[in-house]
Amino acid sequence: MISYPIAAEALDLEIYQLACIFAGSQELLSKSKAYYSLKALVDVFELSEASRKIISIAVALRSSLDSNPRELSKEITGTLIKNIKEPISEALDFREACNKIIHAVDIEFFNDNDPDQSLNWSLKLFGSYNKKDWEATLSVLQFIEIAHKLT
Repeated sequence: MISYPIAAEALDLEIYQLACIFAGSQELLSKSKAYYSLKALVDVFELSEASRKIISIAVALRSSLDSNPRELSKEITGTLIKNIKEPISEALDFREACNKIIHAVDIEFFNDNDPDQSLNWSLKLFGSYNKKDWEATLSVLQFIEIAHKLT
């Protein structure tokens, strides 16, 4: 039995496009102040595309790791608080980061939730598991680095 046969190049393209969305965010924010049409496009697509890309990558790699476990899946990509009522922070490994991306019910892309800022390379993910609310902080750069190594 094998995982879904997704070409590594196709997944690499998704990873590259995710990096481009985050890397280009500041420049687009700056230019969109003078160009209304650009601002309209950013407003519609930036968060949507960032979300689609990161979820797509997380699902594909999580599925692949189920079929072919790899040591890289234990690399740290951020921090996790399993129960925000008892805020004890622990390391968030790549495999668990994929789970948190997939199961998040809320996500913060910006510092201070200010929509006039560019995307932050550190995301906050929120959800619940076993009736406990959790919070994960994800380094997008570290996620991209490990994701590429796993393709």
